[in-house]
Amino acid sequence: MSSFLPDDVHIGNQAVTGGGGVFYGVSGDNALAQAVHVQWDAAFIGTITLWVTNFPENGKAAVALNSVVAGDWGQRQLVATNTEITPAAAGSLAAGSLTIAGGNAGCAIIEVPNSGTHRMRVQVVCTQAGALRIRAAGKR
Repeated sequence: MSSFLPDDVHIGNQAVTGGGGVFYGVSGDNALAQAVHVQWDAAFIGTITLWVTNFPENGKAAVALNSVVAGDWGQRQLVATNTEITPAAAGSLAAGSLTIAGGNAGCAIIEVPNSGTHRMRVQVVCTQAGALRIRAAGKR
């Protein structure tokens, strides 16, 4: 199986985003993401949330990546059995999201088992700027 994304979804400095955050698409209409890898430096402080939808990204009745219309996207709850945080002190799970308090560089591998949703996005709400890298892998 090869990765359907040849490049990182985001790599570099993540600026402070404000309340609603910024959205990065990690899969599209023709590919299913099965895992998302998020890496951060010790300066980054923020939350990471996964959202999914089956509505198309193009064509009739398309739903925008940054849509906040109720029902366009549903939150995918992150749980300890599907989210590996390394080192453990670098982040925690709260309210279905990954919370990064800063002070420790680290990463999270978020497995997305048994998901047939056509699209997935990562929402980043950043309260202190730092380095952030996001990459997904899955099937075509």
